Amino acid sequence: MSKNHKKSLKKVSKFLNNRRFQKTILYGEKLLENKTLLKKERQEILSVLGWAYDQWAVFDKKARLKKQKKALRYFKKLAQYDTYTAWRGIATVYHHQNNPKKAIVCYKKAHKGNPKSKLLYNDLGNAYRRLGRITKNKRYLQLAMNYYQKALKEEKSRFGKLIAHTNLALFLREMGDLDDAKVYAKKVVALLKKMKDKSLSDRLKNALHDLIK
Repeated sequence: MSKNHKKSLKKVSKFLNNRRFQKTILYGEKLLENKTLLKKERQEILSVLGWAYDQWAVFDKKARLKKQKKALRYFKKLAQYDTYTAWRGIATVYHHQNNPKKAIVCYKKAHKGNPKSKLLYNDLGNAYRRLGRITKNKRYLQLAMNYYQKALKEEKSRFGKLIAHTNLALFLREMGDLDDAKVYAKKVVALLKKMKDKSLSDRLKNALHDLIK
């Protein structure tokens, strides 16, 4: 990887991490046109562009479908390099399109690409939770709970545990179990104190505001 490419990739990834989706796409698509990119570099850019379009679509109701189609296009191109990230990305787009059945199928395909991934437990929990809400089927809601608990048990990273605790707090609040929801919410706050991401901290505290006041 050349120094210039490495610097450009770092810049594009930073834009995505800071949720500056328009700049991520502007610089990422320009970089993708470079014919001298190595396979690994092209793989990374396709992944970044897929996630950028998916996340931007969440906040853009008017152009949501158009951006989701672009996200799917980049994730499908990514599949030739990285099946795990590609299928996880495709699944996430379907989840955001309120199609949890398709999302679940694709998350399970992603699992075949990387059976050791702990992120998928939270992803599958979210998809089954949405499917349970849509169908009002308690079996799917129980599967959601099972996946969230598995994520909490298997995750070793602080960020992974943070997401698992957050999902459990939100899920239990939806189920009307406010006492247990508050227990998980307090653990979220404790974990956030050990992290230095103010933006993430503000978003999660806002989502759990009624459980931590």
